[in-house]
Amino acid sequence: LVQVHGNISFHPSLDSPPSSQSTAMTVEPISVEAARPKPPSEDFSTMETAAPEPASEAATQQLREHEVAETIKAHVSSDTGGTDSEAQDTTQDLTLRATMTGAAVGSVAGVLSGGSVGAVAGGTVGAVCGVVPAPFTLGLSIPICTAIGAMAGGGAGVVTGGSVGAVGGAMAGYGGYAYRREL
Repeated sequence: LVQVHGNISFHPSLDSPPSSQSTAMTVEPISVEAARPKPPSEDFSTMETAAPEPASEAATQQLREHEVAETIKAHVSSDTGGTDSEAQDTTQDLTLRATMTGAAVGSVAGVLSGGSVGAVAGGTVGAVCGVVPAPFTLGLSIPICTAIGAMAGGGAGVVTGGSVGAVGGAMAGYGGYAYRREL
């Protein structure tokens, strides 16, 4: 190992212009023992008691994971102002479950119906638009424009139908559960 000391000094030379400077550095070898960390002092009267070190790297990793899990659990609990039992109560909330189920069912129904209606409508518009350049393309523009219109219409229908279906389904699920006695 080599240790470099920062003894850099600049000496302007009398014979050269003032902008030139010389640099002097000293490099001294050091021993390997000097580079190793020093062991703790053997004076046990001032030593603090620490937790015993784990026997292996796996135990160390498991201890760290446990500490991180406990920290996250405490942080989430303090952020929500609740306890673990309140987090379990959320999964048992039947109103929430009915709302989420309604949103999922509505989303699936909206995607299917919106996608199919959008594909048919887009294909129809594409076919009509493909008729105009048909004489120049020998009729190949009609199926190409039909396919492009069906893809565009189907994509728009899926997005729109899924969004509207999710919101409508969630409202229906919540309303159906909230007013289940009146219905």
